[in-house]
Parts: sequence; C-alpha cells; structure tokens
Amino acid sequence: MRLITPRTGWMLPALFTLLLSACDIDLSSVSTGNAATASVSPSGTLGIRDNLVITFSKPMDPGSLSFDGGLGVLSDGGTWSSNNKVLTLAPDDAWGAWESGNQPLKLTVEDTVGNVTTVDTTLGIDFTVSDFQNAAVVIGQTDFTGSSSNQGGVPGADTLNFPYSDASFFDDILWLPDFDNNRVLGFDGIPTVNGASASYVVGQGDFMTGSGGTTDSSIEGPQRLLAYNGHYYLLEYANNRILIFDSAPYAAPRAASAVLGQADFTSSSSDCSAQGLYAPEDMTIADGKLLVADGANNRILVWNSVPTATGTEPDLVLGQADFTHCTASDDNQDNVADAASSARTLSGVSGVWTDGSRLVAADTENSRVLIWNRFPTENFQPADIVLGQADFAHNIENDDNQDGVADATPTARTLNHPYDGVWSNGRQLFVPDTNNHRLLVWNRFPTESFQPADRVLGQSDFVHATADDDNQDNASDMASARTFYFPVGGALLRDKLLITDGHNNRALVFEAN
Repeated sequence: MRLITPRTGWMLPALFTLLLSACDIDLSSVSTGNAATASVSPSGTLGIRDNLVITFSKPMDPGSLSFDGGLGVLSDGGTWSSNNKVLTLAPDDAWGAWESGNQPLKLTVEDTVGNVTTVDTTLGIDFTVSDFQNAAVVIGQTDFTGSSSNQGGVPGADTLNFPYSDASFFDDILWLPDFDNNRVLGFDGIPTVNGASASYVVGQGDFMTGSGGTTDSSIEGPQRLLAYNGHYYLLEYANNRILIFDSAPYAAPRAASAVLGQADFTSSSSDCSAQGLYAPEDMTIADGKLLVADGANNRILVWNSVPTATGTEPDLVLGQADFTHCTASDDNQDNVADAASSARTLSGVSGVWTDGSRLVAADTENSRVLIWNRFPTENFQPADIVLGQADFAHNIENDDNQDGVADATPTARTLNHPYDGVWSNGRQLFVPDTNNHRLLVWNRFPTESFQPADRVLGQSDFVHATADDDNQDNASDMASARTFYFPVGGALLRDKLLITDGHNNRALVFEAN
C-alpha cells in the first residue's frame, strides 16, 4: 500500500504528527476515520503498457472519481469492478502506452456515504530498450537498407536530406526538420509504416522544393520546431536565428511575426552579442523558459520568460561570463581557447534539455555531456556532473583511461562528439553518441561523473563504433534496421523513440520493450 490519504476533516494531534515525521513515515499513508483505504498495484514501478489497479477497502461511488493530472489524464478513465471496490486504469486508446518518467497518480473518490479517499503517489515508468534493437519503422526511406538523400531523386513528401536535429510532437503532428531540404515535415501522428508521406511542410511552398532562403517565411538549415503558449518557434542553423510565428506556420499565412538572433527577417549574419546567434544547434522550452544551444558561440542562452518580440535579450548565459565573450573553452575569458576544458566552459555546444530543475547539455567538441543538478541562476555557473570524461579538465574523445589520447575503441562511459539533441524523461537520459554511431541510454538519471551507460542502440556492445556495421565486423555495411550513420537527435513519444540518422537520410522509430 502506498501514499493513501483518506480525508474526513479530522486532524492528527500535533504530537502524533511530530512522531510520524521523526520516523520518516509518510502522513499520506495514515488511515483516519471511516474513509476507505486503498492499495495500488503495481507500486513503485509501472510497465509502459501495463494496467494500474487500485483496490479500495469499501465500495466506492464511481461518479465521484476525479483525477488531478499525471496518470489519470493519460488513462482511459478507468473501469470499475462489479462491486465498485477495484478501479483499473489503462493507457488511453490513442496511444496504448503511458508517458515514461516519474508519473504522479492523484485521484479523489468518495465511498457510498460520502467519505473521501485521496490517492497521491508517484510511479516510475521506464522506456525499456534492448542492446542493438531493431527499429520498427523508417521515415525518409522505403526500407531499412535505403540511405540515399531524397531516395536518390528530388525532394518529396516521403524523403529526407540529412535530418540533423531533434523531432518534436504537438498538435497531434510529428515535426521532423529536414536540414538540407530547408524545411520541416509534419506527419499525422507517428508513422506506423515505412516510407510514410508527410501531410504538412514548413519553409517551402510544396513538397518538391528544397532551396533555402532568408525571409519571414523561407528558411535555411532548420534544426527544431516548438510550440508554446500559442506561438511557434523555428530554429535555423544557417540563418543564425529563431523565427517566431503567432499562428501555426503550417497553415496560411506562413509569415513569421518576430525573430531572435537578427534585427530583421532578411539578415542572417552571425554575432557574439546578447541579441546575436552563431550556428545555433538546439533549443528547448520548459518551465516557462527558452534555452538555446548557441553552437559556434560556445554558450547556452536562457530566457526566463519565453520571448515573443524581435530583439528580446536573454537573461542568462552559460559557457561564458557575459554576452560579449564567445570563445570555446575560455575559462579565464581572455578570448583564447584553453587547452583544458572546465566545469563552466563549452566548446561547440549542440544539445540542451531541462525539466526546469535540472539542465543537461551536449558539449560536442569536448566529447562530453554536462549536467547541472539545479537550474543555473548565474552567468558562467559551473556544471555539477560530467559524462564522457572523468573530470571537467579532460576533453579527448573515447579516452577511457584519461591519458589524453583517444583509445582504439569506446566504452560504456566514453563519448565521441555527441551532436545535437540530448533528452530525458526525468528518470532516464538519452544521448546520441554521434561519431561512435550509437545511442547511449542511462536507465537512471546520472548522479556521478563518468557514469557508464546501461544500454546501447546502433551497436551490439559498448566497444563497437563503426557506422552501419550490422554484422559487427568493424567494417561498414549497408544500412539496416539496427544501425546508425551519424545519429544526431530524436524524441521520446510515449512508447516510441525516434532517432534522426543523419547520413542515412532517415529517422528510425523504435518501440519500447
């Protein structure tokens, strides 16, 4: 039995409350009055497609049941047993799976005479994969062996040309930036068949055009499309900017309403300033904040409120002491790159993730991932944990013995230029280890530097690193359902994991086990 709170209006005596607190007993598990008790099964952890069963000690009134976010919202509403003592929750029919991570279960329900019972607990849900697992679906190619850009022809609704970015999902649409076709493709839902065609396109007037541009509606080198509070944000690597739309850019009119990184819609120059960007690689929006991995400026920019107007300056910078310094690995801020990295410097930052409490960044050229255990509040704030290296000074790829020389093979704790997105469900961490042609999975959010990964996709083990090496003989074969050639980003979508496989000109969809 876990975290059950019957509520009858009667309060525990203060002394008893104090004693319970001292014994580290959760008050929400204490039963009072005549309210029903309840038990949750399974408790602690829940399979991503498993049912959740709440058993009450008395018959309950189904009409009084109400949920407060979390698993209740993700469920099908629940079904009651004939005696109204057992409530079974299943994932909603649209997905057939829960959202992975640490998910709260909060509900209130009355018994037949009006006594209220509250269930308030959290269950952990893992996105479980197997090493060298096959993908279920390929996007951008007709089968798993195809790898040519635009399938060897011209752009179409079913082709990709170096997808180099994170995907996103909103408005019931999967958004996949198609970098060298200078567009973002939108698919209705998550494709379930190989070679699916997109239904929407942003940045082009049709599906057959791939040329770039610099206007309020034409784009070049798109990296990510996000939606927040009625606005849409499109990150462009080549135009050094973020376009802001005040209506859906996949429906007319398509013109942006504001821009960050440039003074107007026709400029595209790079700049090291509070209003400038230089080859931005990734962005994320969480907890009302916008974060941008400003790649060639070697910094992360943070807006404490998501901007909607041109020229809005960020509030915080990481990787540099101020907004006018932009040199890589420049701890003393003398505009000269240091030989060693540090806990507060960046070099070619290309990926960023946050849940509003923690922050993760892919520090590409230093072959590492940095983790801030608490969201930074000051410029140049040092990270707390580093992955890929044993300490903050080392920065050589695949250097397991930390002797400053790259080893012949990687390990479960080394990295080789992790490009673009890093992401987490708050419980697990996913990192595309790009030049090792693999995706690393930490099944628990890392708490120590140099912590080894638990699972690997793209390779059969942690020591192989060749692209498209299906038979693991250290020589590249043709693409397959379980190999990568320059994986650079992706997304977690309920029981689906999407990986953009850049040089294979495709995206792979993996299903949770």
